Amino acid sequence: MRKIAALASAAALTMTLAACSDSSKPTKDEVVTALHTLSVETLGESIDLVGEDVISEYTTCWVDGFYDDVSGDTLNDLVNEGADGMVTEDEAMVIQEASVECDSIITDSIIGN
Repeated sequence: MRKIAALASAAALTMTLAACSDSSKPTKDEVVTALHTLSVETLGESIDLVGEDVISEYTTCWVDGFYDDVSGDTLNDLVNEGADGMVTEDEAMVIQEASVECDSIITDSIIGN
């Protein structure tokens, strides 16, 4: 009987931890704003090469590309900690792939297309 109770408790604890592990996702707008701010800070004076409106278009495209495929924890880390946030290797690949798909926005802006 004790083994059954212990097993049931362990199962309940596991389900509770699983439910708590993926915190609620920030909105897409919150992620776009955080990454836009990070991009502008990273570019510094180089922002003049592309303009802030291009960075806005790029970050929106970028977030649209990965938002649904990464966890709420990762999104919250990106919003709250920026580049210092913790990202799993698999999610980093998803984020990188989305970035590459949107790179043409910046490239076209620089070369004037």
